[in-house]
Amino acid sequence: MKNHLRYFSMTSIYLSPEIKKVCEKKAHDAEKNPNYTRVPLRTKVKLIKNLIMEADMRGHKIICDEADSAQYQPEEGNPGPNPIEVFLSGYAFCFVVTMAKNAAIRELSLDSVEMDAKSITDRAGYYLGIGDRSIISIDSDVHLVSTESRETISDLIKITEERCPASQTLSKATKLTYRYYLNEQELIPSSN
Repeated sequence: MKNHLRYFSMTSIYLSPEIKKVCEKKAHDAEKNPNYTRVPLRTKVKLIKNLIMEADMRGHKIICDEADSAQYQPEEGNPGPNPIEVFLSGYAFCFVVTMAKNAAIRELSLDSVEMDAKSITDRAGYYLGIGDRSIISIDSDVHLVSTESRETISDLIKITEERCPASQTLSKATKLTYRYYLNEQELIPSSN
């Protein structure tokens, strides 16, 4: 595999049968009450020192730091990922959990799932306020190990791309590219 940051990795995956039961119950509840599906999520972020921040999500805390800060606060070291890396992690977490839930619902066997998400941003836009100030593109390599057929995994991929909230949201704003590998053999890339 290429040397990229790995934002999420699982090996020897056990997908509990309870996942299927919970997902089926939520689908049933959503059919009865469309408002059931509207889930408010919240994160609180506070600036701690210089460019070091802390996020709190339901009591789960993560530290975030701008990569430049080590240049003017060497005593702080490198306390955390930068905001875009945290953003990419959220996207990758959402994508992989959507895939895992859909695999569990379909009682599919997944031995390993790993997603490497990489982005391109334009620093001129960030630092100078000119040009494109958005994330220009996000490229993802999704590696799966499974005894399931290529057709079954291709169906799982399609469902995941269609149902992942982060993927659906980002596809409206930037170019998303996926490359899929099943047992280290490349599958046909996504059309996004």
